[in-house]
Amino acid sequence: MGVEEQNGGEEMPWGDSTSFVELTTDADADQKTLVLVAERTKRKDPLSHFKQYTGGWNISNKHYWASVGFTAFPMFLIAGIWYVVFGVFLLVIFFCYCCCPRPLHGYSRACYAVTLVFLVIITIAAMLGGAALYTSQFEFNRTIGRTLAYVVHQAESATETLRNVSNYFDAAKQIRVENKLLPPGVQNSITQLQKQINDTANQLATKTSDNLDGIRHVVNAVFVILGWILVAGTFILAGIFLLFHNVAGDTCLAMDEWVQNPIAHTALDDILPCVDAETAQDSLSKAKDVTYQVLSIVNLAVDVSNADPGAGPLVPLLCNPFFASVGQACPPDAVDLKDATQVWKKYVCEDSKNDECVSKGRLSPSLYSAMTMAVNVSYGFYYYSPFLVDLADCDFVRQSFVTISKDHCPGLQSQSKWMYIGLVVVSAAVMISSIFWIAHGREQKHRYYTKLGLSKTF
Repeated sequence: MGVEEQNGGEEMPWGDSTSFVELTTDADADQKTLVLVAERTKRKDPLSHFKQYTGGWNISNKHYWASVGFTAFPMFLIAGIWYVVFGVFLLVIFFCYCCCPRPLHGYSRACYAVTLVFLVIITIAAMLGGAALYTSQFEFNRTIGRTLAYVVHQAESATETLRNVSNYFDAAKQIRVENKLLPPGVQNSITQLQKQINDTANQLATKTSDNLDGIRHVVNAVFVILGWILVAGTFILAGIFLLFHNVAGDTCLAMDEWVQNPIAHTALDDILPCVDAETAQDSLSKAKDVTYQVLSIVNLAVDVSNADPGAGPLVPLLCNPFFASVGQACPPDAVDLKDATQVWKKYVCEDSKNDECVSKGRLSPSLYSAMTMAVNVSYGFYYYSPFLVDLADCDFVRQSFVTISKDHCPGLQSQSKWMYIGLVVVSAAVMISSIFWIAHGREQKHRYYTKLGLSKTF
């Protein structure tokens, strides 16, 4: 579905290759400020007397929301116009029907056929947008038709039976056997009964016809009124989803632009801000320094333990994992942080007194426990150092936005687009079908009375 980037209810393209990134400078902080999606978000702002909004993507700015909401204004306008105009149209029909009745006239075969054909076509189109709704409506309408047909059949059957009974009574009055007739009193009672039967039959036929007309009018009115309200509601929903579609598109494109300019200050800081680079760098430096100090204390304790020549094999020193980043190398026999506790466990003595081993081994249990704690702390600093590096250069935010843009934005684009299109299709189809429903119902009524008049003529 082709779309253009412009105001007036148009769907905004998601991957605009001609979008520009505008950079401004904060005079006080001397820091770059990135205006995200600057070209795409240039829309009319109703809060600024419909001047062009130039603030870029910024979900904390009311003018951004006003400008993007204005793109869905045509949908809300259509809903409002439809709601008012069709409502006035229904009121006019109601008052004309009640206050200015006109004699019925013949119907146009062409008009009847055209309205029927268009009603069927538009109903099919509407079913594509809301299959469940129209399947239920079709079944409901068909059930009503069958029910009304059954009522008509029963009423006609009862009327016909009453008339047959009346005919038999009439024939009974004509019976003559050997010049003998029914007594006059019986004949008079038959005549009175015939009159009652005929009145009852006529009343049954009239009431049934009137009631069926009333039911048809109510059903048609319900469908028309529901269509009137449904069209307004679906157009409003279409406008809301168009708004969400454009906001989601702006956000995804803003993330793509920020990934290309991660150092600049942008409105995306309201969602996932970068950690202050100085703070992150200080944390990383302090973690390295503390690790160096802790490992120095541990290695000093190891040197003291290795001073006794008769206590067994020497305990290996601990390697500083940060040496590799500065070009230094650990001693060949040094152990890594992740293996230190398991290696040192073999040097723990079974018996100790005053934290000194009295049996084979160089490390007392208490010393081993303290060294293990120191290793765990140092390993924690080393394990989280890459994360601190990412914080310093804002890589974690960049990666987050890249993942969102790659894994989530395509789904948001497709889903919001088709929800918006589906609601527009349903709205338009229901709107047109409501109009043709009225026209077809009018022709159906004229057709019914025309055929009724012809049958009475013959």
